[in-house]
Amino acid sequence: MKEKRFREIDLVRGLAVTGMVFYHVLFDLAALGYLDLAINTGPMKLFAEVTAATFFIVVGISLYISFSRAKKGANTGLELFRKYFCRGAKLLLWGGIVTGVTYLLYPGFAVIFGALQFIGVSVILAYFLLESLQGLGLVFRYAFLGLFAVIPFVVAGPIRTLGMSHRFLLWLGVTPPGFQSLDYFPLLPWFGFVAGGLILGELLYPEGERRFGVWALSNSLVEFLGRNSLIIYFFHQPLIYLGVFLFAFSTGQMDLQNITFLGSIR
Repeated sequence: MKEKRFREIDLVRGLAVTGMVFYHVLFDLAALGYLDLAINTGPMKLFAEVTAATFFIVVGISLYISFSRAKKGANTGLELFRKYFCRGAKLLLWGGIVTGVTYLLYPGFAVIFGALQFIGVSVILAYFLLESLQGLGLVFRYAFLGLFAVIPFVVAGPIRTLGMSHRFLLWLGVTPPGFQSLDYFPLLPWFGFVAGGLILGELLYPEGERRFGVWALSNSLVEFLGRNSLIIYFFHQPLIYLGVFLFAFSTGQMDLQNITFLGSIR
């Protein structure tokens, strides 16, 4: 979306990123014993899920706008495939780095198929989904996208109860007993939110152009966060953890000589 950004999209994405950082600050404080808070249940879990859902809906809207504009350009089918496949593969690679870093920080909660991996796969899937809609009438496009928005939620429950002991289906939503992760977003049900974003993109930004006027609500700082959400996601967790570590060490609550690697802080 380099040629024309929609400020309302950057604003909503920025709010979601702010919520994500806030939640992970609380998670770190709770994980290190500085905050007595049920971070994985109740209101905090709901807050985390609403934040993630909002972000993924915006991902779907942005993908729709990007694809629509690319279609209006001189891109061939092969060029479009390369564009979205490479973009998805790059996100998967960065997600793999996040997995490695969080394994050092939280061995028991390492990110496995977290947001970056999920978005990487979703970028590729959304490309094929949008490409398959070409030539269909408006009603059929809405119906087709609607199926992909609903089916993940319907199937996710039965899939989750399979209870397999291996991890090779984690990307789909099948988790072994005792599995925990700081950031885990399987395709089922989370791709339903991306597909919902594609529907909103069709409704609100047909052919990559805004259909309706929007209320002039903006915030430059939040929009900046929204424009740089990928960088913030990639670096925020290690920086938060480092900040908590330095605070604990400077106040005498942590003995550096007893720490062999970051994961042992837990």
